[in-house]
Amino acid sequence: MKQRAIAVGLGLLLCAGLFAGCSGKNDTGSAGVDSSAGVSNQDTVNAAYENLLSIADVESASGLSGLTAKIELNALKFLDGEGTIVYEARFYDASFYEKEVGGNRKYYSDVENVGDRAAICIPDSPYRLTFVKGGRSVMTQVLARSEQGKYVMGEEQLISLAKIIASRIPG
Repeated sequence: MKQRAIAVGLGLLLCAGLFAGCSGKNDTGSAGVDSSAGVSNQDTVNAAYENLLSIADVESASGLSGLTAKIELNALKFLDGEGTIVYEARFYDASFYEKEVGGNRKYYSDVENVGDRAAICIPDSPYRLTFVKGGRSVMTQVLARSEQGKYVMGEEQLISLAKIIASRIPG
């Protein structure tokens, strides 16, 4: 319980500072410490995130290959061979959904069959889908562009990956 309270508290701090709306800015910076930093409470949280989505899941949905995964505080990031973040999922408590989606409703459209509630934001890109399931809220994003300037995954792939994560969140 103490670990969860710490993780939730850190998530709220990061939430307030990093994602104040669907502005279309590509946030490719670190949201916290790398999992290799040895933060004992975070190690438990990181292990849980790792079970929610695999490299194989992302490669299968996206058609990309050679991806690697990086676990950071409150985030799972998938990178291409050049180290560019292709896709990420950020984890918060359920209240984040209302702050992100409710506070920016004009940018979001509801999505069915993803968690308890879900909405997708594609006004200026990156593609972003936020959902809530039980006591968790998850914001997913496609960040990388192809050589032709299009995002490497579209709305369909983003929804597919969100469904996988939602199906693996207990409760």
